[in-house]
Amino acid sequence: MRDGPAGCDTWKARGRGPQLGLNFRYVPGKRTVKSAVVVMLCMLYGFFSGRAVVVTISALVCLRPTVDESKQLLLTRTIATLLGGLIGYGMLHLGRAVPGYEAFWFVLLVPLAVLLNIYICNVLGVRDAIVLSCAVLVILSTDFEVPVGRMLSVFLERVLDTLVGAVIATGVNHWLWNPGRADARRTRHGKR
Repeated sequence: MRDGPAGCDTWKARGRGPQLGLNFRYVPGKRTVKSAVVVMLCMLYGFFSGRAVVVTISALVCLRPTVDESKQLLLTRTIATLLGGLIGYGMLHLGRAVPGYEAFWFVLLVPLAVLLNIYICNVLGVRDAIVLSCAVLVILSTDFEVPVGRMLSVFLERVLDTLVGAVIATGVNHWLWNPGRADARRTRHGKR
């Protein structure tokens, strides 16, 4: 038998890989409802700001099973967004200064910026921030449509939207079905 996607039977027999099949008995749980609430709040934010995509993706990424995990990811996401955003913002300016950046040079310069970004994340000891930071960097440094006068505002909007999404996810995680919050309330009121 073969291993890999074409040999899914082999994977199933070994207890690994995707378990494909329909499950009509699935009942949405608390995390599913939290996800829908997070998306609704992000859409509301997007309705007023005109920018729903980044905030929604950020919130869904940051929504974790526990509040502590969400808070830790909020910190990681903040560091990642600021670092990737700063380097991406620098790349936006570099792209305007380097003739032919949009035509070809970005193919060489963006990977060098990613290399620098990964190095800085490792030096700072925030390895969990590498992927998110690189994503922000690549999004900013390849946005060729940004006029020079809007570069700073685009950078700040991306950072703000990412952080708002993370805060929304952490808040929803804290206020909806948080067993730790219920335990603290019972302890505070003398019930146990």
